[in-house]
Parts: sequence; structure tokens; C-alpha cells
Amino acid sequence: MIFNKQVETYSQQHELLRPGDHYLLGVSGGVDSIVLLHYFVNNPMLNKQLTVVHVNHQLRPEADMEAKFVREICEAYDVPFMEKIIDVQGIQKSEKIGLEEAARQGRYRCFEEVMVSVEASSLVLAHHADDQVETILMRLTRGSQGSGYAGMPIKRAFSRGQLIRPFLAVTKKDIMLYAKANKLKHVEDASNAEDDATRNRFRHHVVPLLQQENQQVAKQFSAFHEEQTDLSEFATTMMLKQIEDVILKEDKRYVVQIEKFKKLHKIIQTLMIRQVIRELLPDNSVSISKNNIIDVLDLLKAASPSAKLYLPSGLQLFRVYDEAYFQFDNMEKSERFYYEMQPLTTVQLPGNGSISCEILTEDTIIHPEKTQLVLNATDIEFPLIIRSRLPGDRIKLKKTGGTRKLKNILIDEKIPQHLRDGIPVVTDAAGEIIWLPTLKHSAFLACVNKKQQQYLIQYNSL
Repeated sequence: MIFNKQVETYSQQHELLRPGDHYLLGVSGGVDSIVLLHYFVNNPMLNKQLTVVHVNHQLRPEADMEAKFVREICEAYDVPFMEKIIDVQGIQKSEKIGLEEAARQGRYRCFEEVMVSVEASSLVLAHHADDQVETILMRLTRGSQGSGYAGMPIKRAFSRGQLIRPFLAVTKKDIMLYAKANKLKHVEDASNAEDDATRNRFRHHVVPLLQQENQQVAKQFSAFHEEQTDLSEFATTMMLKQIEDVILKEDKRYVVQIEKFKKLHKIIQTLMIRQVIRELLPDNSVSISKNNIIDVLDLLKAASPSAKLYLPSGLQLFRVYDEAYFQFDNMEKSERFYYEMQPLTTVQLPGNGSISCEILTEDTIIHPEKTQLVLNATDIEFPLIIRSRLPGDRIKLKKTGGTRKLKNILIDEKIPQHLRDGIPVVTDAAGEIIWLPTLKHSAFLACVNKKQQQYLIQYNSL
């Protein structure tokens, strides 16, 4: 039959059917799934290991009768049968979603449970080319994200294996002709004739208009799907090659290097953001909307050095100068501290680093760096104080003799807000700031003079 050849060629082209696979068929009792079951049962390459799962949504009086109908067909074919009963209205209430979406979520949860329990490697669904047309039109109309506009994937990873749709190769008309030729009985879902569901309205009113314009519209949409899928896969491959250089994984957060990010094409930028969110929210990334993605991109591209964005599921994005952080909790603020230091001692700072004080000798190694400070013994009074910053802190500058606010220095140095309390401030006993290790020396900085007693104050990072 032409039908069999179409499905076979399509399956080979997309590598859907694999030797030795245990196929789990989703069978509702409608003509599409009954034809799917018949096709597999009568194909000697595919009928070695089959299981049928029927999901009873309990939404119509005929639901139990339909489950019995599928069970009897499976018994006649000698194919293992499993029925799963779900509470769609309960799912709708708990998840606060529409009835259609609740039924879909419940159905796929059942598919996954059965797939694991029977150790199936491929879930097979009977979606066909006309279903694909409807799906693409619905997503274009309501909006989607990325490859979602391409419609239903021909295959994708699912549970412990893959989900495949070999009937995307054929139309509803092809399926009806196959059923007629093989005298297959099936059940009719009366709700399919109503316009309550979105898909039904597209099926009854929109798709027929397109078919009047072009009888090959399903073929055209199939070509559109494959082209969009190929473009999406190519873009994703390019994104994955670059993401590790732009977005770093740091403990439980992701750090975006903003200047590198800005140089990327917008498509790659968008895919990177989706990838990060997908990894941070593996179970509910669907809750991230297109507007959320736009908000993230706006924050990363803005001129403002600091910003915060609240995303669904408790995810937050913080921008701090040239970096942005995806994480769930507020950034931990640096611990505040206060220590007194005498000569020939070392103070261990919270977190990382230490500051030591030694008497300068001829053997002391001096580096012209901001990690060392030389002081004349006559210029200071001990104990030195090592503390966190305080409001109004100012430091006396060596060259100008004037003072400058510590706050402005930290801003100029682009120190993130949440790290500023961790910057050590060194003062003398009178409270005069003499040093900001690694950042700024004060007017107290002395030149090395072997004729007088001097101290070397040194910051050591861990």
C-alpha cells in the first residue's frame, strides 16, 4: 500500500523506528490510533514487542466503553494492554490550568509512568499531518517560543527513551482510506464535532479554507516544520559551542559575562537564556513566557550598571556592572567585621584573605603593588583597625591632599553592591583611613627609608 510506503520512508528518513525497540502505543480508540495499532501489529519488523496504553479521562459517559473497546481489540491482537484513569478536573484545579491542558498533562504523565513500568523505549503517538497544520496555526496565532512555532516534533526525548510520530507522513484522508480498506472499527468522540476546544475551531473552520486554496497544504506545512526544525537545531548547535565562554556555572547560579553576551546574534542570545532557564527550571520552564525572555534581554543590554528582575518560580536575575547572575536566592551579603591589629601580627579576614603587619628590614621584599603599604612608624598610632566600610567614609589622597568618598571609589572600581561590605578598610587608632587593600593608598603611604623605622602592611589573598 502507498500508505505503508509513506510511513516507512518517513520513518527511515527521520530514524524513528529502531530494531529491537519496545514500542508503547498510545491508543484512544479513535480512527487515527486504531490505524496506528493495526499498522504496527501487521508489520513484522515492528510487532516483536508492543504494549498499548489507553488513558481514560473520565470526562464523557462513553469513556469506560471506549476503554473496553480498546482492551478487546488488544486481546484479539494478543497485544498487552494497560488502562490509566486520570482525574482531569483535579489536575485542572491543582495546577490552575484549562481543561484541555490538564488533560494533556495528565495523559503524558500516564505515558511516562507506563513507559517506565513496561521498560518501553519508544512512545508512539498517532498525530498526523493535518494535526500538524492545526498545531502550527494555533501556535502562530497565540504565540510561542523558538522552535515551538515549527509545531509538534517528529521525535524527541521522552522518559527513558523517545517519543515518535511516524504518522506525520500521512493525512487524515490517508488514514480514513486505510481504515476503510482494512475494515477497521473505531469509536467516535462526539466532542470532536463541537467548537468548544480551540483545536476543533481550527479544524472545522480554518484548515478547510486553507485546503480550498491548496489541497497540498499539509505537505507545505510539513516542509515548513522541517525547515524551521533544521534552522533551530543549527542555531542551538552554534549556541552550545559558545555558551561556556559567555555564561559560567558558579555553584548554584549562572553568571553572564555581559560584554561578551552583547556581541552575540540575538537568536544566539535568546537560545542561551532559554538554555539557562531550562537547566535552572527543568520541571517547569514552560512557565517562562516570551515576555520574560524579552525582559531578560532588555536588562542585559541596558546601560544601567545595576538592575534586578524577578522571574517565575522564584528565579531572579541580578545585574552588577559587567556581570549578571541567575539564581534563586538573594546574593549573600558579605559578612561585616572589625579587628584590631598590632605590629608583627596577622588578621584573618572573613571568607578569603588576611592582612599582616611586619617591621620593614633590608631583607623585606617590596612589590610596587596595591597589596602592600609602607608606613612610617612616626606617622601612625597602633592598634590599626581593620573593618567593614561605614557611611561617610573618606580617604585622604596622597597626590592632591584632598579627600574622596569611599563610596565613589567602590563605584569607580565597579565593586558589586553585595561585595562592598567585604572590602577591608584599614585605619589607624584615631580612625583615619590609611589604606583600601588592592584599591587605593592614602596620603600615609611612605617611600622606603632605611634610616627610620617603618612597617610593611600586606594583604594576602587565598
